[in-house]
Amino acid sequence: MSGLRRLVVFGCSWTTGFQWPAPETPSGWNTPFCDHLKRDLGIEVLNLGKTGSSNLSIMNDFLHYLKFSRKHGDIILVAWTDPNRCTSMNHWEKQPE
Repeated sequence: MSGLRRLVVFGCSWTTGFQWPAPETPSGWNTPFCDHLKRDLGIEVLNLGKTGSSNLSIMNDFLHYLKFSRKHGDIILVAWTDPNRCTSMNHWEKQPE
């Protein structure tokens, strides 16, 4: 993946690494999968997942990112969530540069 600028990831709690009270284990069970991608692929990973996001919220955040924050060379990964989750819109924070 040489020349890859960064991987930008959207999703819910599985993306952020949030789990019900569970300590980190030697196997990395409670480590966000984005951290594994960063380590294993050796690339920059920007984790924009938000705990509790519905698929509509994830798409809203993704479209907001495309319109206001996308940088040339970004690769995007969207990790969808359960389709029955309630939607919370426009809850983004200032995204990192």
